[in-house]
Amino acid sequence: MIKLLFGDLEFFDTLSYSQYLETKYNLSRARIERILLFCVIFLFGITVTQLLMTEILIETLILEILFLFVSLRLMVLFIQQDYRHFVIKAETIGIFVLHELLTVLETSKSLKDATKFIITGNYPIYSELFRKSLLESHYGTPLKDALVFQINSIITGDLQRIFLNIIDTWETGAEVTKHSKNLINSHLFEYIKEETDKIDTWGSLYSGFVFLCPPVIICFLLLSGHLHYIIGFILVAIVLIGSIFFRPDRHLSILTSQSLILPFMDKQTIEFLVIHGENLSAGMSYTRSINESLSIYLRNSKKNLNLSSKESLTAFRLGINDSSSTHLTVLGDLFPSRIIHILKLTEKFSQIDTRLAGLKLHTITEELNRTGRSLQLGKARLKATAMQTTVIQIFSLISLAFISGASPFFQLISRSVVETDLQTNPVLNFDPIYYLLGLIMSILPLTFKFSPEFKTKSIQDIIIRFLRFLLFLIAFMTSRQFLTVSI
Repeated sequence: MIKLLFGDLEFFDTLSYSQYLETKYNLSRARIERILLFCVIFLFGITVTQLLMTEILIETLILEILFLFVSLRLMVLFIQQDYRHFVIKAETIGIFVLHELLTVLETSKSLKDATKFIITGNYPIYSELFRKSLLESHYGTPLKDALVFQINSIITGDLQRIFLNIIDTWETGAEVTKHSKNLINSHLFEYIKEETDKIDTWGSLYSGFVFLCPPVIICFLLLSGHLHYIIGFILVAIVLIGSIFFRPDRHLSILTSQSLILPFMDKQTIEFLVIHGENLSAGMSYTRSINESLSIYLRNSKKNLNLSSKESLTAFRLGINDSSSTHLTVLGDLFPSRIIHILKLTEKFSQIDTRLAGLKLHTITEELNRTGRSLQLGKARLKATAMQTTVIQIFSLISLAFISGASPFFQLISRSVVETDLQTNPVLNFDPIYYLLGLIMSILPLTFKFSPEFKTKSIQDIIIRFLRFLLFLIAFMTSRQFLTVSI
């Protein structure tokens, strides 16, 4: 019955979407099916009760059934829309995973090292896939076979085909691997460019629909005499819904500050790896090279280490501590986990040839940083659009404040045009709608994060939103005082 009424829900099992939905919304496929089935039974029960207990118009009954059915159908459509957004994001992350997998395979010539590198990236879906494969290989299943099984069971479409081609051919087909890498690079840069070009479009839609339209609509409704509380609350709901669907960073998650696929290296980290690679290429030993690179990095870094980390780092730099333990302790406080893995790979190469290790490090750093430069351009465009939207938001708030503050004046004009008697049709007070709309427009976009790393930024965002609403109230009171005092 559920499939007949609301469509096929088999997409829940694709790309671990059901697990994602349960984590994000605390919803599972079985729970959604139960909710839909309960609603259908409830609708049937209400219909029968109304037919037996009361005299009900057939038109009213049809409208009730249609309303509930449309509501349930919209719920399923929302889930399907969220699924499509999830698939786009998952495929984009998959392209980055493929890029990193090929980069590490080409340099390390080790599928196990490449697998560990993807695991340390903490990518949704893919890191867990590689983690399970590595665990299965520990219990006797060849890593290649374990990866093929996991890829076939989770990934679909072109991504599945490319992953399988790489796993099957990377050892014997150097040219095939190189060709796959070039294709992925082209696809990656094309996607980044496409996402960057969308920024202006989504930014314009967001600022226009959410911030510019409400003051114009309120002014039109006041002058036409059609503003009512129901229409006002509908307008508020439309603004809220529009702020969710048109927000640029919802559609351009690849370029947002919280994106997992942004470059994981800042400029100082890149400089550290480049200096380390140059030292190794010059024939310097691994320990001396990383020691000198760390000296330059720490001299320019603003990171504060605790006492134990400083002591461990000092011991390492004095040569009384081995590099592997330092990678796990001190350097773990300085760099992300994938940087630590790159350093471990470099140390492994240096045991064969330090110049080879320097060359490999340069290759990995350049490949991973190349996509980072393209992403940074898009991120800069996104910041510029956000600033432009903020300016429009402030001017729209001021406009809304002056229009709503002068609401009695606009209503007087409307009644004068239609020659309405003010004694029988007094000026109405719509201030609650104006306050609610001004509050919502002040706090948008809704991006609060209260995790420890975002706590300070969230408090700053709350203060900024409060100041915007305070500006709205000042403009509103000023307009009300000077434009409608005689009214």
